[in-house]
Amino acid sequence: MTSVSLNSCNSNATVNDFSKMLGVASTQSSIEITPNAIDFGNQTVGQPPKAQTITIQSKGDATVFITDVVSDNKHFATSDDVSGTVDPNGCIGKSIAKGESCSFAFQYVPMAEGSETATIQVIWGLSAGSKSETKTFTTSGKGTL
Repeated sequence: MTSVSLNSCNSNATVNDFSKMLGVASTQSSIEITPNAIDFGNQTVGQPPKAQTITIQSKGDATVFITDVVSDNKHFATSDDVSGTVDPNGCIGKSIAKGESCSFAFQYVPMAEGSETATIQVIWGLSAGSKSETKTFTTSGKGTL
């Protein structure tokens, strides 16, 4: 067992500092969403939507696990979903190794004339069932007749 004298620590010490003193690897990871905002512009109501590609990349030291992707507006989703929960064709429930990425098509399907927005949450952690983090991106579009 390793012991660390509190005298050797200072109030500016970080988790990484303590991890190094104890000989424990510290895992810091995050995700990057590209693009971080989408403006679909004008979309004609009742016409096939134009899809945009969203890419989630693992950043940092570790593999990340994508738990869920959720839209707060059901008009912004993947092509097979109108419930507000996104099924990004292989990203949900998948692990993404550091530096690797996962992409999916995202679209806006207006049901009436007018401007709309949505916040999309990507929920992720270091593994299935681990503490979750959330990263968001925004979308907007305008339904036209």
